[in-house]
Amino acid sequence: MSHVKAKVLYDFEAQAPGEINIREGDTVTVTNRNVGEGWCEGINAKGESGLFPETYIDFIGSSSEMSPTTETNSISHGTSSGFSGGSSQPSRAGSTDDDWGTPAGLLDLVAHNQQQQQQQQQQQNQPPAQGEAGLFPESYVTSQPPYVAPSVGNGSDATSDWDDWDEDDETPTSHHAPGYGASQRGLTGQGNFGLSIPRDSGDITGRPEVNAIRTGTVRRFNRFSNFVKSGGEAFLLGTAKVAINSADYVTIVDTAGVISWSQPYPEAMYSAGIKSPKKETKLKGLKSFIAYSVIPSFNNQPVYRRYKHFDWLHERLVEKYSLIPIPPLPDKQVTGRYENEFIEHRMQQLRLWVNRMCRHPVLSQSAVWHHFLTCGDEKQWKVGKRKAEKDELQGANFFNAIQAPETPLELSSVERQTEAFIKFTSKMDDSVQSLYRTAQDQIKKCQGPYKRECIKISDAFKDLAIAFELDTTNLDSQLNSSIRHTGETYESIGRLYDETLRHNWENMADTLYEYRGILSSWPDIINIHRTFLGKRKEYQRQRDEGKVSAEDYVDINRRTDVVTYATLAEITHFQQERVRDYREMMHTFLQGQIDFYENIVAQLRETQARYR
Repeated sequence: MSHVKAKVLYDFEAQAPGEINIREGDTVTVTNRNVGEGWCEGINAKGESGLFPETYIDFIGSSSEMSPTTETNSISHGTSSGFSGGSSQPSRAGSTDDDWGTPAGLLDLVAHNQQQQQQQQQQQNQPPAQGEAGLFPESYVTSQPPYVAPSVGNGSDATSDWDDWDEDDETPTSHHAPGYGASQRGLTGQGNFGLSIPRDSGDITGRPEVNAIRTGTVRRFNRFSNFVKSGGEAFLLGTAKVAINSADYVTIVDTAGVISWSQPYPEAMYSAGIKSPKKETKLKGLKSFIAYSVIPSFNNQPVYRRYKHFDWLHERLVEKYSLIPIPPLPDKQVTGRYENEFIEHRMQQLRLWVNRMCRHPVLSQSAVWHHFLTCGDEKQWKVGKRKAEKDELQGANFFNAIQAPETPLELSSVERQTEAFIKFTSKMDDSVQSLYRTAQDQIKKCQGPYKRECIKISDAFKDLAIAFELDTTNLDSQLNSSIRHTGETYESIGRLYDETLRHNWENMADTLYEYRGILSSWPDIINIHRTFLGKRKEYQRQRDEGKVSAEDYVDINRRTDVVTYATLAEITHFQQERVRDYREMMHTFLQGQIDFYENIVAQLRETQARYR
């Protein structure tokens, strides 16, 4: 297999599995130019094998030095250039039987390319390249026009877009995190992944990374990352231009060292009820759904909302508030979703969810949340819906609306606090998962084994009563009826397991379900904060090297503190809610246990009295 040398034009930092770091001025060996989507596979100066962007390197020598055989092999396992046996799917290089099919993801592609490279090297008695293998963006390197290989197979177009990630334009729902490929969508502009980066010139003056900071240093942000895509870069550098109304601002306060969101005035605090679920239809009965009456306490005016409205709201809140963990909605059940018991249970879960939103000092004052609670007119609903979807204060742009204390924060202290918190939430997550599984197991046992065991005991006592009734002497008819009553008592106890104790465990499980979702959000939130801290350290180094002015660094430091204040404020709110919720959950659970067993004791005492 022929390898091609290339000179690195720009630094590239690996961020995803399979990518490798390359440094400006280094020479890299390119082993595969056609991984797809603008990525190359190769070996860096450290001997690490993996992926990097093609437009960030310049090939040494002309493209004619690459043999047709090499280029054809590269194309055959990159963008499709042939089909096998008339199949509509591109063929996998090195195999005549395996159908490549729709790609399962970048990691599968990496594994395939790495395996193929090792096989080819073994055939030529070459040791496989050492180091990490993975992906890197093509638009990070520049190259000469590639050699155009003759068509292979049945003459399919070498530019086939069968594996184009952009073919799926659907937006994932709020409770499902997008995959690696999905996170790359949504960028606009020319060039790969929506970037206008020239690919055929060694002149770097026209590149958007140049002159990113006033001193002219190259921005080291990976524009594939969520940090750039969500507006983190623009916020940190102060280039975001967002119009902010006075009602959009949120305030953070520092009270005796406790950093928290500013609480609304008492008269602005409220709750919400969910009542009167009803089945409705549309399209002349072809479609049916359940609508719930949502009644906020500040006006007592009901509005009817379907599950899809809750789902839409959840998605909007997740998009807007990147540092606030939005609890999950109850699962969307399909089979038997109109059974009365299911409807009642979902209503209880939605009630918990709505009131958790009402208690949050930021979410409860959000415009999209108030639109959800108050808008009963269909036309106005659509207007508010479009407005919320076009909200500019989403993701990192929302940080521009945060009014935080002016006191600078000590970096080492902040890092200790956040690291301690993430260790705590990690352990709490494990414990909550364990208790949730236990609760679910008890719910099943209350419906099944516990109830069945009581029925078995009941049947045994009733059978004994029937046997005694066959005695013709009839010495003690009262004994016979008492034994029969004992059987009926155990039958009643069996129903209590299903009708009472099961609901006691379900109430606990509902709270644990919310916390499972909340806890699963914290690692991503802490990673967002760590990214900002990392950029702060990077700019501190650049300031020390004279690449960033002292004034610019002060501004960057201040904006980083805003993100830190917001993170710490949300941690405070989480801890306060945790104490409140678990105190109430345990009190309610134990009261339910007491009531259940006292009911059993009362029935057993009443039955025992019959034998006196």
